[in-house]
Amino acid sequence: MDAIDALVFTTVLSVTGTLAVTFAIGWFRASRRVRDLERQVSGAAPDTTVAQLEGNLAALAEHVEQLANGQDFLSRLVTERLQPLRVQQSVSKVATPR
Repeated sequence: MDAIDALVFTTVLSVTGTLAVTFAIGWFRASRRVRDLERQVSGAAPDTTVAQLEGNLAALAEHVEQLANGQDFLSRLVTERLQPLRVQQSVSKVATPR
């Protein structure tokens, strides 16, 4: 085996090893997270879980509405500030007869 083959083999082995370790860590963390979530769900009554989800959904809807109001305000503000600029540009482009 020459030097190029050894370099390719070492590179492939190191990349494969790194990917294997990365996927093993990800698998371990994901399985641990699933077990924690299952314990949380099994410990709570379904009614409380549904009530908590509804509360979270209502809070999320409120935040989305605030974002929409802010977007409307910004679009009105930009439109109002651009209108005087458009009037000034149109006035300056008008050629007067001589």
